Amino acid sequence: MEQFAHINNLRICFETFGTNTDPAVLLIMGNSAQGIMWPEAFCKKLAKNSLFVIRYDQRDTGKSTCVNFDDNPYNLFDLASDALGLLDELDIKNAHIVGLSMGASIAQLLALHHAGRVISITSMMSSPDLSIKNDAMAGKETPNSILPPPDKDWLKKVLKLNDVSPKTKQDKIRLIVENWKLANGDKVDFDFEEWQQLIEAALDRQETNPSAKDLKIANHGNHSKAQIATDEPNLEVLKLVNVPTLVIHGKEDPIFPPAHAEMLGKTIPNARLVVIDDMGHTLNPTFFDEIIHQITLHIGVNADVSIKTS
Repeated sequence: MEQFAHINNLRICFETFGTNTDPAVLLIMGNSAQGIMWPEAFCKKLAKNSLFVIRYDQRDTGKSTCVNFDDNPYNLFDLASDALGLLDELDIKNAHIVGLSMGASIAQLLALHHAGRVISITSMMSSPDLSIKNDAMAGKETPNSILPPPDKDWLKKVLKLNDVSPKTKQDKIRLIVENWKLANGDKVDFDFEEWQQLIEAALDRQETNPSAKDLKIANHGNHSKAQIATDEPNLEVLKLVNVPTLVIHGKEDPIFPPAHAEMLGKTIPNARLVVIDDMGHTLNPTFFDEIIHQITLHIGVNADVSIKTS
């Protein structure tokens, strides 16, 4: 059941799965993506491992408050503060944090600056440097980067795809699904109909949110601006992460090639790297079991039952 919390002068929508006396796992989704992009089937499977799973709409997504960025600018530290506020709302002193793409960057910030609230982090489909992707999307060269830019073929196709604005809701659904299909890669099946249903549900949720009228999609929303406005995480500070870390990445990720995950694994002390064959930059059901296995193995090895605040 959807619930709402008032955090940092925002209304944040969230859902929970499992029993609240079990260790807590906070799921943080990526750029401009709603909490339901952690599919219910994934959340329930994860919760069956005696875990209390939380997914939520970050600000500027879904049913949570959407803001005018020019009037109310924010960065990834503010999004990390929202995550902490949600844990406070649920009386959770510390939790395992699982982040995907930009959500993983937020998990890394939590580990760096709020380690007492973090039992472990799992960084999925992410990078120690989001600017490489942002620069590529903006047509900027990154000659001094030690990490590779997004796949050229993916970049060409995604820029062409998003060059035309959708005219109808169905056009918008199709456009978003096509973006996810490109991110998925072509090594494993992509269930177009299933993703259409998921994106239609996301847009239906958004339509009930009066503050979401001007919310953008893909890489053109406020979350991208927040990334640009943030100088962390980066390779220097990630050396200071002092919580158990799991890095999960797809070998076919076109946005952050595997070298990004390998660098994360080398930079974060004692991080464990798992690269999954055929997986791209989508949470494809084909890989649910393997991802959940790796997360629960990580949590089980480093388990420290979440303590509720009094």
